[in-house]
Amino acid sequence: MEILTSGVTKFYRSIYDIVERVQANGLVIYGAGYWGEASLRIFSLFGVGPICFCDDDPAKQGTMVTNAGRTIPVLALDDAAEKYPDAIYFAAVASGGGKDAPRAVMNRRLKERGLLSECSGFHPVRYLFLLDCGLDLFEQGQTPQEDGFRVENLRNMVVFNHMSNSGSAFFGTLMDGHPNVINIAMLGNLVPLKDIYLERLQYLEGKELVLETASQMSPYFVSQVPDEAYFPMISRLASRFFLNEDGQPEERVYIDSAKFVSALSAELFDRGRVSFAVLMKAIFAAYANSTGRRCCPSQTYWMFFMRHKENYDMCEMDALLTPGDFDRLEYWFIVREPIQHWFSWLKRFVLEEKPESLWYPGRPEQYVGRLSCDLGIMLEKNRCNQGKTVKVVRFEDVKLKTEATMRAVFKWMDLPFDEKTLEATTNGFPVYFPSSGNGKGTISSRDTTAVDRKDFSALMTSYDIFRLNLAVQNFKRTFGYDCDVPHYTEFSEAFLDELYRHPFRFEAALDRAGEEAMKKGYLLPDERPVSHDYIAELLTGYMAQSGHELFSDVFWPEKFDTEER
Repeated sequence: MEILTSGVTKFYRSIYDIVERVQANGLVIYGAGYWGEASLRIFSLFGVGPICFCDDDPAKQGTMVTNAGRTIPVLALDDAAEKYPDAIYFAAVASGGGKDAPRAVMNRRLKERGLLSECSGFHPVRYLFLLDCGLDLFEQGQTPQEDGFRVENLRNMVVFNHMSNSGSAFFGTLMDGHPNVINIAMLGNLVPLKDIYLERLQYLEGKELVLETASQMSPYFVSQVPDEAYFPMISRLASRFFLNEDGQPEERVYIDSAKFVSALSAELFDRGRVSFAVLMKAIFAAYANSTGRRCCPSQTYWMFFMRHKENYDMCEMDALLTPGDFDRLEYWFIVREPIQHWFSWLKRFVLEEKPESLWYPGRPEQYVGRLSCDLGIMLEKNRCNQGKTVKVVRFEDVKLKTEATMRAVFKWMDLPFDEKTLEATTNGFPVYFPSSGNGKGTISSRDTTAVDRKDFSALMTSYDIFRLNLAVQNFKRTFGYDCDVPHYTEFSEAFLDELYRHPFRFEAALDRAGEEAMKKGYLLPDERPVSHDYIAELLTGYMAQSGHELFSDVFWPEKFDTEER
């Protein structure tokens, strides 16, 4: 079955499938550098190797690579294409960086010569863990560990979402401390699990399913390769999100790949093709087992799935899940006061970002998406999601009223409160958060800078703040934030159009990011690097509509305190 994905036209079924094709047609690794050598080592585990390398560097062409007693020639791409037109080719370099990045350029060169195939989507970084755990664990099913978690033990799930830069990572580290909650930190940010399932995993079984599922968990595995070698192919968990007290990646949060694979194989190997719910439960069970957790079948356990997608569509998984998959399936969102949130996102990702990295926030879909969160679009009720159980937690309450908020959260889950949830941990280890704004490089769980900020003048004038408050007031009032502006329905459409015709101060920073995005090739042909029209259209278009009813069930710490008293 054809499986579509980005990057290449089609995508390979599994690395086992690539190996079969290599055995029939040969392999040419395009790139004789670090990742080329890593690719050679990975395929050697399967008993196959390249016919040759090819490389665009004239200094490498005509040389030899030695491996296990073999000498493998390095050719120019055109020479390799002429000699081996039917071989499997892939670019063994880092990805990311836009249309001029090495992998994008190399894939275009392969395509021009008719050499680009579904196997060209192979990324060696996803399979580095094989060099640590080997292949034996995939060849036959493993025995479930005694008192370990099984798929059958996981009957409850929270799908947790956020406004970008709204404290979701912090809240996840608090949830991490509860013995009845299995949290795979930032899973939805680091692994596009739903997309990978639909594109590939739903068609696999046995060793293919176990190996390809494990390959997606590379951000979480202990590795002999330093974290910086993964970037920009994969964001590693510690280096991206969780630091130690000295501001270095907290390496102890990583898990042993062999333990995870063994536990995953015990759950998946003999099941054949599995549903999305079973795959999720198997991943969470294997993760818990690999961290040394023990399961008590008489207790209730929750999977805490951090989807990490702004403006999340709560109907996203409806077609993937059935009513019998879970006893309780709930959707939670963390929100933040909109002016604080918008300023914080701009400051972190635009004002303080390096010029070469501004392509990401410079795309209209990125900053419009973030500002849409401040309007509450992610939490609007509509016909398809009325039946969802939606709860909201405020970032300010998590920071300033931590214990009362966490008590309210666990009461809703029918779990006892645990004091370990008052500290930020991942897999039981204390963690800190990256910061470039406080001079220390880290943010502790007790730091309240993010909710105390009052000066927004670096990016907003008082006039800007008034205009933003006018647009986001439905959100602010629904979730208990102070708002002293008149309702926008008191003004005419013509007045509002005039009001938002004038540029915001922060637009200069966004436009600079837009120019970088255009240079990198990340803007579509009909997109523009100037942000004003996108921002004005979003705000005025929102206020021109009626019926913005938001989900309003909040974990109020004050209500919990009153009930307890």
